[in-house]
Amino acid sequence: MDLVDDESKIIVDVFVCGAPETVPEITEIGKTYTNFMRKRTIRSYYLSTDSIVTSMAAHPKVQMRYVVKQGDSFTGLDEIKFDGEYTWSAQMTGR
Repeated sequence: MDLVDDESKIIVDVFVCGAPETVPEITEIGKTYTNFMRKRTIRSYYLSTDSIVTSMAAHPKVQMRYVVKQGDSFTGLDEIKFDGEYTWSAQMTGR
């Protein structure tokens, strides 16, 4: 709001990098560790996506032009993979 006097003059583009995929449905009962990790996956998914929704609700006049989610997971531990097969696919995705 330092540059404009009205929120309707603000345009925001959101790029979500490294967001988790949709949480798959599991119908069987797993072991404790499996259930714990599933809880973490669900929590991570909703924390990353809910922040955009709550920001939009808090500022309804701001124009959200694009919300883009990264399709390939070239983040986290993938950033330190240096084998040719992996780096070539990352290059082709970037092109």
